[in-house]
Amino acid sequence: MEHFNHERKEFTPYGFTCEQWEPRLMNRPDKHSEIELNFFEGGCLTYLFWGERVSIQGGNLALFWAAVPHQIVDFSNLKSYYVITIPLPWVLHWGMPENFSTQILNGRILQETEPSTLVQDKNLFEQWFRDINQKSTSAHEIVLLEIRARLLRLARNLETDSVVSVSTSSVHPGRQVGTQDFSKIESMAKYIAQNYTEQIRLSDVAASVDLHPDYAAYIFKNTFRTTINNFVIQHRVQHAQRLLVTSSKKIIEIAFESGFNSLSRFNTSFKELCHCTPREYRRSHQFVNGS
Repeated sequence: MEHFNHERKEFTPYGFTCEQWEPRLMNRPDKHSEIELNFFEGGCLTYLFWGERVSIQGGNLALFWAAVPHQIVDFSNLKSYYVITIPLPWVLHWGMPENFSTQILNGRILQETEPSTLVQDKNLFEQWFRDINQKSTSAHEIVLLEIRARLLRLARNLETDSVVSVSTSSVHPGRQVGTQDFSKIESMAKYIAQNYTEQIRLSDVAASVDLHPDYAAYIFKNTFRTTINNFVIQHRVQHAQRLLVTSSKKIIEIAFESGFNSLSRFNTSFKELCHCTPREYRRSHQFVNGS
């Protein structure tokens, strides 16, 4: 049975896997570029997902983009759970509905709460676990087709009460990005996730994938529905959220550690995204520190 390796380097790829994991408290967040699916029959698993506690209940299929820092901070009545990781470009190539892709790429956890899917999902994950670990190309192809079908069903239910997102997302129509750009998009997002605490610019992100800045900005905004600069700021604010609820550092220290070059810029960006000041956010989330 697998469990989190605390010596693992950030963004070391998992690849395409289906494994049974033993839940353990994590002393730091994990980050990797794959899409991650979690499933277990009963009990509860709680992540610190940026600065927010998100609990996954037994019987629910949960899905998120694991480039967002995620850290197990609590669990109960749970001995094991299934974890599937799928490289992000594969999922983008599947042509999933726009709302689904936007929610995932903007750092939401999707959790399907329809009780009627419990038995079906249990059987699917058990079968996928056996098939993926056969190391058979044909078996892997079958599993990928079945996973795609399952995610399409989840995407169809996204607008109903049977799928819960940690927060709502505004979806805007946009032109499709060519499939040849998917690996570039993933690499840009990964570069930002690895370097957002530094003073990176659009030109730095574009250079990391050998693209002209204008074209890099175009395909990035078409995918993420936000600019590269705003995406960097989102990462910095979310990093600050986690530090505010997991440390006693001064706010000015958190601002600079998160990548902001001034306290005023940090306060402005934080309030725009969180609708409260950093001090108010810390005060209202202090229960996390006592868990």
